[in-house]
Amino acid sequence: MKEQRIKEMQDYIIERESVSSKELCEHFGISLNTVRRYINDITDNSNIEKIYGGVRVQVPVSTLPTFSERNQTQGHMKRMIAKKAASFIEDHDIIYIDSGTTTMHLLDFIPQHLQITVITNSYHIIRAAVERPEITLICLPGMLDRRTLSFSGENFKFLETLNIHKAFMACTGLSINDGATNSFSSEYTNKKIAVRKADQIFLLADSSKFGVSTLMTYCPLSDIDYVVTDRLPDPPFVQLIKEYGNSVILCDDE
Repeated sequence: MKEQRIKEMQDYIIERESVSSKELCEHFGISLNTVRRYINDITDNSNIEKIYGGVRVQVPVSTLPTFSERNQTQGHMKRMIAKKAASFIEDHDIIYIDSGTTTMHLLDFIPQHLQITVITNSYHIIRAAVERPEITLICLPGMLDRRTLSFSGENFKFLETLNIHKAFMACTGLSINDGATNSFSSEYTNKKIAVRKADQIFLLADSSKFGVSTLMTYCPLSDIDYVVTDRLPDPPFVQLIKEYGNSVILCDDE
């Protein structure tokens, strides 16, 4: 019970980035002394730090690469991964497209005869979908984060109301212990909701992400139906994915 409550509190802090101790007391219906004990456990093993009167997620922005910097890495391979992932999209699918430097290429490879619904908070996907009249576009509202070129804020409440057949997700790291992880707390809640609502989860990740764990886990490895990538991970990684009944899909190197 205690461990579950601590996990819920940690998720709550990550979603809001900065929370007062008083708010934690009121939200979870517990005493200030209990909140302090839980905070001690949380800050011992995470990138969450104590501040006067509460806690906050500590992410040194200067150390996080910009969208443009990330987009310059493995550019050709990212397009090939997106092309392979797009081959799983079928007529009348309702798909969620995550913000990322690989997922941004997905619409380039979806045939124009397919009638699909796209849900996204990605600036690049919104811009591309405007030129595709066969696509029903649902944009998640919010403020533009220029680090990720995605819209964030209270839009996760809208996302909660939607059904998703297939979610095409991005990550900054993928590991056995921590699953799919992300460096930007502003995107955490949308990612977590999207994978929970989706019938199938496709993770688009080039091989440089394997074995990497960043700030926040938004999806465990066991929940990822398909890892779409450019080369096979190490054998223990592949074996574990198979034990979960899931698959690694390799893109074509054109």
